[in-house]
Amino acid sequence: MDSNTGKNKVVLFEPVYWGAHRKVQRAPLSLMAVASLLDKEGYPIRIISQTLYDDPDKQALYDCKDAICFGITSLTGYQIEDGLRIAKIIKEAYPQLPIVWGGWHPTIEPETTIMSPFVDILVRGQGERSFTTLVHALEESKPITDIPGVSYKKDGQTFHNPVAKFEDINNYPPMPYHLIDVEKVLSNDEFGNRVINYISSYGCPNSCGFCSEWALSGRKWCGLTSQRMADDFENFINKYRVDCVAVNDNQFFLQQNRVREFCEELIKRNLDIKWDNVAGNIRPLLKWDDEMWELMYRAGCR
Repeated sequence: MDSNTGKNKVVLFEPVYWGAHRKVQRAPLSLMAVASLLDKEGYPIRIISQTLYDDPDKQALYDCKDAICFGITSLTGYQIEDGLRIAKIIKEAYPQLPIVWGGWHPTIEPETTIMSPFVDILVRGQGERSFTTLVHALEESKPITDIPGVSYKKDGQTFHNPVAKFEDINNYPPMPYHLIDVEKVLSNDEFGNRVINYISSYGCPNSCGFCSEWALSGRKWCGLTSQRMADDFENFINKYRVDCVAVNDNQFFLQQNRVREFCEELIKRNLDIKWDNVAGNIRPLLKWDDEMWELMYRAGCR
């Protein structure tokens, strides 16, 4: 139990992306997102990854001693293997501790994921609200049978609760970068020496054949307001001395007015910061006029 808050902690783990010896210099945004509401409520949160800790396994074993649950996020690929590896270690050390999986792979393949002996509960799709409700239920030993977006096992059977209602991400607190050592996730590229990754929207309305985003968000999309994005960028500069932001959105350019207002806000605040890695569909972007492209450039878009 955390002596400062009187609450038991929540431990969240990000498996490695590309094998055991390749570190990824970026913040674990998916874990930070699902921790945001719990952090606001005062829960101690431990976010663990290979980038943040020299020995993430040791840290996880230590923190799980008095945890409510152990959460793992996973894409399809290497993260499944590494996630199962750490889940086995935790299950052997703490057999009664619920192991909760979330992210892309459990959402897309819930049936096969829940079958693993190292998976107790799934959070499917948009997880901020569902995971918070789940933690409350686990802490208070209440049923989880009616929590939207949750899958679980009971008496040898698997159950999948209805999908959670899509929610505007402006309802959530700002991404809690204070939960991690930001210095360890900063990278560099051709536009900045202190680059931080960031996301300003969730989902995508399209259903492209090469992409699984539609399965995660149900072809829905929502984005942070331009004011809130500018606040985040200003905070990056003032608190972490960031000079470039890598925007990890799937569809940053979906609403031209939102992008315009964001650029105007950055210019108005005279924020000296670049932003790159920005994704969007080329077909609508080709219809934007030169004035819009010049505005984005003046605001730091690269």
